[in-house]
Order: sequence, then structure tokens, then C-alpha cells
Amino acid sequence: GATGGAGATGGTGATGPVICFTPGTRIATPDGETAIEDLRPGDSVRLADGAVAIVCWIGRRHLDLRTHPQPSTAHPVRIAAGAFGQGLPVRDLIVSPGHGLYCDGVLIPAICLVNDRTITRVAVSSVEYLHVELEQHALLLAEGLPTESYLDVDNRGFFENGEAPV
Repeated sequence: GATGGAGATGGTGATGPVICFTPGTRIATPDGETAIEDLRPGDSVRLADGAVAIVCWIGRRHLDLRTHPQPSTAHPVRIAAGAFGQGLPVRDLIVSPGHGLYCDGVLIPAICLVNDRTITRVAVSSVEYLHVELEQHALLLAEGLPTESYLDVDNRGFFENGEAPV
């Protein structure tokens, strides 16, 4: 593949990496696991450190990769169940390429971890991305794996509902 440019950082938006999950991803809450598409502003989620945080906003974006100007920068990344060890994640986790996964004390973009075995690119013609914004940037548990929450770095316009945050 090419080096440098948006592809190297896993950017999915004009302003760089966008941190998103795909529908079906289960997020830890105080009451168990909830599919991301069922979370609403005001709901509580459980953080990797055991604390609880409140959902402020859920960003949504559907991408047609057949017409995307750089589809390779937007294809999701699949982290196979157990890729980080027993039960991490507990089942396959599919995220945007720029989504930070917490490993050995640092956040690493999913695209940087692709090994074509347990962490792979997913060739799809379209994808729906969702993200969870909390009151503060934090580590959510997605399928049991610590991953970052949405951080607003002036890329809210990437989301279809980005003009009207809660």
C-alpha cells in the first residue's frame, strides 16, 4: 500500500481519523451490554476503569464506498474475537480505521494493528459508522475491549447528524 497521506492514519473524513463503531457493537453499561445503535443521549455506559459516564451524543454516518473518493481510507477494520488474548474482544469488533484501541497504555489506531490474520480490513461496498460522545474523552468497553470514545476535534460535520449535537 501507499505510505503517508490519509490512508496511513486511517482517516475516514476530510479532517483525519474519525472514531466509529459499526452497528451491532455491544457497549458495556451498568446493566450489561447494549448494542450501540440502541444507546441514546442520557444513557449510562461503563468505562474501562469501572467508572460510569453519560452518553451526550451518538454520531451516525453512512458511507457508500463505491462513490467515496478514497474508499481504502474508509474500509472498516475487524478485530477478531480473542485477538488481544482470551476474551479480548469477546466477539468480533468492527471499527473505523482511525478508531483508537487501548493496548499497553496507549491508544493505537485500528489500521496500524492490521496483521491480515486476527485484525483485517473489511472490503464492503458501504458501511454505517456510529460513535459515542461522552462528557469527557474516555475508554469505553466495546465487546469487552477498551476503545476510545468520540473526541470532537472539529470533525462533527463528518456525521449526518453532526449539526445538531445534544
